[in-house]
Parts: sequence; structure tokens; C-alpha cells
Amino acid sequence: MIILAGSWLVRRFDLLLQLAQSIIAAVAQFFRDLFSFGRRGKGAAVEGKARAPALHPFAAYADPFRAGQDGVWSREQLIFYSYEALQAWALERGIPPGPEQTAREFCSQLSDSFPEAAAELSRLSFLYGHAAYRSALPVDCDLGPVRRLWEFLSTSGAAVSTS
Repeated sequence: MIILAGSWLVRRFDLLLQLAQSIIAAVAQFFRDLFSFGRRGKGAAVEGKARAPALHPFAAYADPFRAGQDGVWSREQLIFYSYEALQAWALERGIPPGPEQTAREFCSQLSDSFPEAAAELSRLSFLYGHAAYRSALPVDCDLGPVRRLWEFLSTSGAAVSTS
């Protein structure tokens, strides 16, 4: 049994090392978050609200794909800009984003009112989550659904949802 266990440990050493590093990183992040919470207090919440972008009217947002910005801006910039424009578009239709609502929740809410754009909204929320909370977007990141969402937003004009 000892020989079998020893050979298994040798064969799986890289996996075990990665597991140990992940656990150590998670514990370290937990304590950083735990102790930074007390130091940041209410001031951080106020700062966070101050940094939230003020939404402009949707007409102020140019389609970055038609304007050629998709060749200039990073994929993350395109995603953040598109999500901000989506929020402005929805606000004009009486569907304001909630203050504590995640991109996924907001896009899901919009999918209920605009099912014809549900797939594109779902993809935008997925990409937004990666751009905002991960170190990098997926390598195979396809911005086609974001482009199609811009087409939907632009062609829907002043149509207002009655939901």
C-alpha cells in the first residue's frame, strides 16, 4: 500500500503542487479581503458610487463596430462600452439597472422583455463578467454577438417595452 501511495504521489506531484498553491492563494486572498474590509469601511462604498459612470443618452453612444473602433479599442473596452450603452438604452425604455444588479442579472431581466436579443444579451453578460472580474478574456472570445446586439439596439429605435 505504501509503495502504491508513493508511486501515485510521484505521478501526481504537479497536480498536488498546483492544488496546494491554489489553496494557499485562496486563504491569502480571504485574509486580504477580510482585513481590507475593516480599513476601507464606508469611505470605499462612497468612492465606489462616485466612480460609477454617469449614463449619457443612448444616442450619444456610437456603434463601435460601424465607427471602426473594434480595430482600435481592446476587446475589454468594447465590452465595457457596449454594456454602458446597453444600460442607457434600457433606461430610456423604462428598465433602469439596479444599483446592486450584476451584468448577468440585468441582461437576464432585459432578455425577458426583449427575447429576440436574449442570446446576444447572455453573451454580453458572460463577456462582461470575464472582462470585469477575470485577468483576461477567453482566448476564443467572439465579439460577433456584441456586434449583433449593437445592430438590435440601433434598429429598435424609440420602441418602448410595455412589459
